[in-house]
Amino acid sequence: MAPLYAEEAEVVGFDDPRDILKDWLIEGRVELTVIFVVGMGELGKTTLAKLVYDNMEVYACFDCRAWISV
Repeated sequence: MAPLYAEEAEVVGFDDPRDILKDWLIEGRVELTVIFVVGMGELGKTTLAKLVYDNMEVYACFDCRAWISV
């Protein structure tokens, strides 16, 4: 559960992937799109996704959003 509570200031080395995902979400396609974040365990996929999800620029672009932990 730690990645869900990490503050952006505490996370190091996610600048480039975070910016790429933000661009895909903000400036992405008009049609419905699914973005997968995949990789081996403990690489920080959840942390990266949560940083983008909590970003205010991304937040402002959507009418509705949901965070589901599986």
